[in-house]
Parts: sequence; C-alpha cells; structure tokens
Amino acid sequence: MNHAALVFGREDSGLTNEELALADVLTGVPMVADYPSLNLGQAVMVYCYQLAGLMQQLAKQTEVTDAPQLQALRTRVSQLLATLDVADDIKLADWLQQRLGLSGQRDTAMLHRLLHDIEKNITK
Repeated sequence: MNHAALVFGREDSGLTNEELALADVLTGVPMVADYPSLNLGQAVMVYCYQLAGLMQQLAKQTEVTDAPQLQALRTRVSQLLATLDVADDIKLADWLQQRLGLSGQRDTAMLHRLLHDIEKNITK
C-alpha cells in the first residue's frame, strides 16, 4: 500500500452507508463498555498514537493492488452472494468487502480465478 487515508465520521452521526462503501478497510476502536463512545478528537488521538508506533517499524515492501481490479472483484463477490441467495447476510457481505481491501495484487488475481471457477460451476 503506497498511500492511506483515515476518514472519520461526523461526531453526531458517523459515516453514511454510501461513505462506508467507498472505504477499502474499516476499523474501529475496541471498547469495554456496553455503549462505547469516543468523541471525534479522542478517536483521532487513538489512531494517531497507534500510527506513530507503526512509523517506528521498518516498512516492508508490499504489492499494490490495481484499483479497477479490486472494484471488479468486489462487484463479482456481491453478484456471487446474490446468486447464492445470501446477499442479505450483512455481516458476511461486510466482512468479505473489508477483507478484499487488504488483498494484494497476487491475491486479487487468485480470487478472480477462483470466482471464475465458481461461477462456471454454478451455471452448469
């Protein structure tokens, strides 16, 4: 990953579903309380603290995933979930979409091939 951006939601309402869909990876701060809440400033502080620690580590070279290929993979996965009649399983769909954002170029290519094989066998 060559570039990354942190996007924080509005303090009163967070991010919309449309805004969340634009992110490759979604994260959260684990909390102990039943109804956890951080204000925006606290959330920014926690992430900056964690990122500062990462800056002390040596950066390892990772392959960059082609954005159009990643988007095509997301679309194919969504279509497969619909074909399997599990598209309304929000937890599964969200989990898959988040993990896809972490995949490298090689993984993305392998997943495209796997989806091709699955799609071919479903239509038989």
